[in-house]
Amino acid sequence: MMKMAFKSLLSCRFLPHSSAAVSSYCVTRVDSHFHLFSTITNHNPKPKPPFIASSPRPHAQLQQLLYDKSKIGFDNLDDALFVFHKMLNMKPPLSVMKFNQLLVALVRMQKYSVAVSMFRELRVLCIPVNIVTFNTIIKCCCCHLNNTLDHAFSLLGGMIKSGLVPNVVTYTTLIKGLLSQDRPVDAEHLFKKLLTFNEVQPNVVTYSIVIDGLCKTSNGYCKRQKVDKAIDLRRQMPEGLKPGVETYNTIIHGLFQMGRHGEARNLFNELLSNGDKPDIITCRILLDGFCKNQQIDEAISFFGLMECNGIIHDIQIYNILIDGLCKNRKLDEARHIFNNLVSRGLQPDVVTHNILIRGLCQEGLFEEAKELLSKMEVSSCLPNDVTYNTIIHGSLVNKKYKEALVLIETMRTRRFSADASTTSMVIDLLSTEEQDQSVLAFRKWFLQ
Repeated sequence: MMKMAFKSLLSCRFLPHSSAAVSSYCVTRVDSHFHLFSTITNHNPKPKPPFIASSPRPHAQLQQLLYDKSKIGFDNLDDALFVFHKMLNMKPPLSVMKFNQLLVALVRMQKYSVAVSMFRELRVLCIPVNIVTFNTIIKCCCCHLNNTLDHAFSLLGGMIKSGLVPNVVTYTTLIKGLLSQDRPVDAEHLFKKLLTFNEVQPNVVTYSIVIDGLCKTSNGYCKRQKVDKAIDLRRQMPEGLKPGVETYNTIIHGLFQMGRHGEARNLFNELLSNGDKPDIITCRILLDGFCKNQQIDEAISFFGLMECNGIIHDIQIYNILIDGLCKNRKLDEARHIFNNLVSRGLQPDVVTHNILIRGLCQEGLFEEAKELLSKMEVSSCLPNDVTYNTIIHGSLVNKKYKEALVLIETMRTRRFSADASTTSMVIDLLSTEEQDQSVLAFRKWFLQ
């Protein structure tokens, strides 16, 4: 009987029970708001419930279900909506924590618009919400939905109007939302207001987000060559707050972008002296930074230091080093590392092969590059469009026009496209007045 009652309730109040139908009503524009569930006609009155409420203690059964699903999400949206309908009619009413768990479950399912609409339904029905409820929905608007940042700030106003006090999570989420919309000036202004009025003390997450966001947005500190301000912000962190490895990674990366590799190394040493352990991202940033700043010897030294400290290398680390060696004309060392990858328990991927093929072509070793390509074609690591463009580029540079013709034909057969560099070289070759027979043959074939 209880199951039939829930089905009857579903048929008269809520959304069509399909993902397509839900997507059609989920409106993310602030000016048109998020639709209430009760404004949508239901055409499917018989959804399959996620459980059968046969227990004499349906509250306990439902509460356990909500707890479990808040960790992993529901299997489908129909189940979540069915539970929501049931919760609205529970006597006595469920606590706000249970509604929060349902919203979190929707977030885990990436049903952000549905979560916002469900929150609005709670408000219309005067069902109590708390700071966690508001923060959950503000995060949806700031970090997951497009064009809803203004709605997030309106929720901040609604929170205050309801007598709730925004906390550090609220403001940190709003700052992150501003940065995600490439508004670092507004984010910095909001952050400074927190410091000035001292109503909410920013935590290490807030500082890390501000530093990371300002360094990575299109007009952030690092890209405006103001990484020093990011460093100062890190130093201004109150006593008791310790920057995490992610914060160091952001600033080190910014220093390398500005060519200040010495300072980047010093900051890395500071990280170590503080007792923090660098993660694999730190190692990639440092290795890549040294290589791109022509500090290849320091890169090799750092690579050895990583090995001595037991940091496990992945293929991306080796790709960075091999690429740096090739670009610094140390092909023998690059080839040696490549040939020993398997003995280290790593399989070179397509990026590794492309890097070495480019290095071989740059050194005029086109035949060896072709041999490597041939090995790829019969292995589990098949060449991609970058592979073919790289070796075609090398064949043209080395005036191997017949080989270039064969490679272009193979690339076409495999439905890969020429990139801008290859296309430019081919056009230049077709327009040249050179009378070399191989050039003439290339031109004739290509224009057929």
